[in-house]
Amino acid sequence: DMWDNLGRIVGEFPHVTSMSANELKNFVKIDEETKKNLDEIIELNKGGIIFSAHFGNWEIGPKFLLNYGLKVNTIYRPLNNTLVEDLTAKQRGVPMIEKGSAGNRQLINALKNKEFIMRIVIAMIKSKVPVADSIINELADDDKMRYKLYQRLLRIKRLDLFPAKHKTQEAI
Repeated sequence: DMWDNLGRIVGEFPHVTSMSANELKNFVKIDEETKKNLDEIIELNKGGIIFSAHFGNWEIGPKFLLNYGLKVNTIYRPLNNTLVEDLTAKQRGVPMIEKGSAGNRQLINALKNKEFIMRIVIAMIKSKVPVADSIINELADDDKMRYKLYQRLLRIKRLDLFPAKHKTQEAI
């Protein structure tokens, strides 16, 4: 099943990456609640982290969100094969932030510039990829993100990373 899905994504990659964000909207359907949430995010005029999962083709989400009006960056792990990495990185059509300490600095700058990050920060933690304390603090400082962050860290048994200043029942 995993190989079947990966094969489809590889087959779709040249088509998806050649489409404009506007063309992609013909293939993406979102419900009214999601539209309402996206409109609210845009209205707040802040940056943030959008948590997503790898269902279907993960190249579509960031381009769709760009078309919707969000400044989106994607955090990713570069491919092991540098030739394939160079080929695919140039075709994606969205800003990419490489995992790691240099990427953490880019991530913080993107948030400061009111941009959005597409990545599961929790997946980075689960994979033992270092995540800067400042990123976790930024999420915990946001009243709307704090509870989600707490719940996700609780689920993976990593509450030790949740900032102490927000660990009270009232703060959560």
